[in-house]
Amino acid sequence: MDVFDIEIGAGLQVRHVTPSLVDAGRRRRGEKTLRDVNQSIRNNSILKFITVCKRFNIDPLHPLSFAMVLALLSKTEDRLQQFERIDCTSHEQAVILDMDVVRNIEHIDSELLYSVMDWVNLLQYMECRVCEDSQAQLSDDVLVSRFVASLRAGGLDEVLHEGMPTILLCMMHTFPSNTPISQMLERFVVNHFAKARDVEVRCLRTATHYMDTVIPDAIQQVSMALVMNTLAPRQVFTTDVQYVLQQEDAIRCMSQLNENPERMCRLSLRKMVETVQNEKTYNSIQSFDNWRSQMQFGVTTSLHLQLLMYFITAQTVEADVSVYQNLYTEKILERVSRRNHTIDNIDHVALSRLIKSVRIYKHCINNLIDFRSQCLQGFNVKTRTGFSLAQIVQLYICCFQHKSVFEYAWKQVVPIMNHTISTACQRFRENNVFDCNAVIRTLIDSNTVLIEQPVLKQK
Repeated sequence: MDVFDIEIGAGLQVRHVTPSLVDAGRRRRGEKTLRDVNQSIRNNSILKFITVCKRFNIDPLHPLSFAMVLALLSKTEDRLQQFERIDCTSHEQAVILDMDVVRNIEHIDSELLYSVMDWVNLLQYMECRVCEDSQAQLSDDVLVSRFVASLRAGGLDEVLHEGMPTILLCMMHTFPSNTPISQMLERFVVNHFAKARDVEVRCLRTATHYMDTVIPDAIQQVSMALVMNTLAPRQVFTTDVQYVLQQEDAIRCMSQLNENPERMCRLSLRKMVETVQNEKTYNSIQSFDNWRSQMQFGVTTSLHLQLLMYFITAQTVEADVSVYQNLYTEKILERVSRRNHTIDNIDHVALSRLIKSVRIYKHCINNLIDFRSQCLQGFNVKTRTGFSLAQIVQLYICCFQHKSVFEYAWKQVVPIMNHTISTACQRFRENNVFDCNAVIRTLIDSNTVLIEQPVLKQK
């Protein structure tokens, strides 16, 4: 047998390594996989979306939160009227917009949600649900018919063959302001139709044909509202928003670190000393964990409701029991009444965690306007005008806390405290009464029961 007749690969076994095994090996070594990188990019886009929602005083977990933000940041001239055209009749959650932010809506548009990537990432979470009744109405609509004709003129037959929901979702990519329509359409086609060719040229033709005819703004608003009312978020969108709300501070810090690593990594002895001084070690008798173990909450009582009861017992003003009695059992209410609504040593970390959970402002707090005008003069103009209604409510709650936790809780919301702020808050406490019932209703509305449930692994 000649040496050249030997088959080299006969005794070798080739092992096929799947991408999942490669990703698992990278995770064990602490490396980021492509899936992790994509999810991190989506989380940053969701973080911007949550920030915009808070600025407008919209709950990011509201079923129509994305449709509301899209209407307020759309290409129409009267965005507030476009917002009012969204059908909210099927949802009981009322929305109170911060009109000061709406008047300066251009700053929100240009500072936060302005890039093509952010809008495309958010729109990937959406789908259009068209019922039989609205199918004919959408087919006869002026703007929708114009967009279908533009798709046909541009040669984007892939979108036309998928049906009305895909056409409407593609059309939704033309709504955000300060975004080029051709690039938005191009990203949509590339993400949904990987085998499409000459995408850039065809999208340019479609955008040119679509923008060639000027449609009056009144007709355009009606058509856009008709399309937006078919918009519905996927379940994974709510899950990812819940996850980002949980990890908001960590994601924001990591994003700032990636943007400016030298500045974030610089050590400051003064900040280290302040951190050591602010970190108080609590005995087991003084901690929130020991308090809730003594209260013997049921397994169905969420951590947010436990923190809420701890907050109620730590206040100097006694709240009306009827505001929260439907959230707890009679035994829990009896144990709280026996303790006379007092806590000897307040766990400032637990209290600050609950205060920072306020996401929206819905209930009228009697003296909130006076607090906003009197106690925020110690900030510069840029910082003061950048506060959302939720942050102002958080600062209002901090103002009426016990003096042992007041400064710590305040700095958790905004890391600025000076003599002007401290004096104004002291004067405000002396002349006003804490609207405890309205604050508790606001904290109940910010209930994080959904967030505390096990979050699904992100894909």
